[in-house]
Amino acid sequence: IEIKMGRGGRGGSFRGGRKSNKSGGRKQFYKDEVDSFAIAQAESGENEKYRDMTNDDTENNRPNKYQKKGGVVSKRDEDGEEYIGEEDINDISSYDKLRESLGKSSNELLKRLKEERALESKGKYSESTEDISSEEEFDEEDEEEDEEQVKKREMSITQEELREVGVEEDDENDQYYRFVKNVDIPFDQLEEKKKEMDSNTHSKIHPLLGTVISNQSENSMDPFSVESLNFKKFGVKKRISDRWIEVKSAKQDQESMDPNTKFSSLQSAVFPILNSYQDLFYGHYNLKDADDLREIYCLHALNHCAKHRDRLLKNHAHLNSLSKEDRELAEIKDLGFTRPKILILVPLRNVALKVAETLLRFITRTMGKHSLGKKKMRIQYKLYEEEEPQLNKPEDFQKIFEGNIDDNFILGIALRTTSVKLYANLYESDIIIASPLALRMDIGAEGEKKYNCDYLSSIEMVVVEQMDTIAMQNWEHLSFVFNHLNLIPKESHDTDFSRIKDFHLNGSAKFFRQSILLSSIITPEMNSLWNKNCTSHFGKHKLRQITEEGSINEVAFKIRQVYQRLEGESFLAVSDVRFNHFVNEILERMKESTMIQILVYIPSYLDFVRVRNHMKKMGMEFGRCCEYTPQETVARSKSFFSKGRVQFMLYTERFHFYNR
Repeated sequence: IEIKMGRGGRGGSFRGGRKSNKSGGRKQFYKDEVDSFAIAQAESGENEKYRDMTNDDTENNRPNKYQKKGGVVSKRDEDGEEYIGEEDINDISSYDKLRESLGKSSNELLKRLKEERALESKGKYSESTEDISSEEEFDEEDEEEDEEQVKKREMSITQEELREVGVEEDDENDQYYRFVKNVDIPFDQLEEKKKEMDSNTHSKIHPLLGTVISNQSENSMDPFSVESLNFKKFGVKKRISDRWIEVKSAKQDQESMDPNTKFSSLQSAVFPILNSYQDLFYGHYNLKDADDLREIYCLHALNHCAKHRDRLLKNHAHLNSLSKEDRELAEIKDLGFTRPKILILVPLRNVALKVAETLLRFITRTMGKHSLGKKKMRIQYKLYEEEEPQLNKPEDFQKIFEGNIDDNFILGIALRTTSVKLYANLYESDIIIASPLALRMDIGAEGEKKYNCDYLSSIEMVVVEQMDTIAMQNWEHLSFVFNHLNLIPKESHDTDFSRIKDFHLNGSAKFFRQSILLSSIITPEMNSLWNKNCTSHFGKHKLRQITEEGSINEVAFKIRQVYQRLEGESFLAVSDVRFNHFVNEILERMKESTMIQILVYIPSYLDFVRVRNHMKKMGMEFGRCCEYTPQETVARSKSFFSKGRVQFMLYTERFHFYNR
């Protein structure tokens, strides 16, 4: 049974539908709610009345259908050619398959749909994850406490109550307090400091991290100088470190772990950089080390939230102990414009599930006494049936695309004193896990009525995992999100402005934001993001894999391989230079040759369109496989190319990524 799931609204609920009129034309419409019972009956063929709501996406029925490929909208013209549409971003992926084989019977399917809709109606967003802890299950049915009640209780806390809620003593030498102390440095001085640091980069070779390119400031922690690891030295909260050791001690590979911290060798090398709040670009991320890196940045994020929470509660208690006159004179700077402090960007729901599971695994028992939203999370992020492994696909393909591969999700996580709330309102969340596409759709475009990015105004740590996969979706979405971090909000959101840190007020917050980028490759676009948007004044480290000896001479068949270097006046001119050289030099020579089956591999879709249009204009016959090509055209192009009926095949990098 297949269920078509519309996403016309910002919640991922059953919104939107397509309906055909009796004349055979197509009419697109959106509506707030579609009866799940009607959808199920239409899919199972039990009710003719609703059959039109779930027609297959065939070319005959939808000559102008929208396609969703990595968050890009495309349409087809009358000749069936594909091109990128200019529709509003809200129309992106209005329709998508939920998953095949959701249930074995209509009754089971209806039960699941009704359960999902009941949960959907309770909150704005519909994302979450399952607690994988082997301990006792959290009580999902506990009555949810109103956020206003939680806030009032924390604001009225006393000195005697601090220890009861797990607040620990501070270490003023901790890196965190160097990070959050109220530093009133003018924006211009921070800008000059960044330029000076960027001009004094140096590199070292680390046995595990590879080539480390650093612009480390004079007061920053050098990861090469760390001789021994212990949580107290790094200022990790005891309740966080105890839980970490408890979880890691249950693993079997104890011999490879540090005896004091239970860190793996890679975690021991990376954590000093993270804990010093320096920017990190890990450029040789691989799926084998993914779990280690995910655990260590989740530990760092939870520790940051715990320290901020303790500091906030202590200041509340201190103010409550003062008289009204002294309270008005007290100068405490511990707030941002809004509550969210951590932003974790991932490409697909299956990665978001792993991140959320990791966070829940290391959350302390006091905070995890109640976990709200787990059932909702299971429905939205997990597949109901296990998928069969695609043995004809490479290992990294299977790892990336296993499980739920939807790319439109936002999950807010609120860490309270005695509970964890999944699906929290974004303005009441401490941690936000999202895809770049979903954030861009939620923020909207400048000038729109709903345009709003205030909840990103006080982000202190941003993590981007699998940045290479995001590059295969739509890089513009990631750039858009980074450009909307740490901006001055449009509304006050009930913030106490007397307690806002000065660097937020003077627009310097981006210099106090830590950025953590994880990618298996380093591209010019990633370097641009790293240089322009990762601006921590504590320093930055870029890790590249140590170059090994080349293997070009070990190719089994002695094929002539020619590399041509082209010079352009600027980076913007490179595309024109490359296209002109290909058309005037390479293509003309190949047309006159006797060679057949020439594969033209094109990284960019925009370059693909230019080459395709030129070859059409010249009257050349060719096959084409790009991310927007209809399946029947792909099959026909492959057949003609393999039989030698066409000389050229145009083949894009993104098509290869999703279909290799």
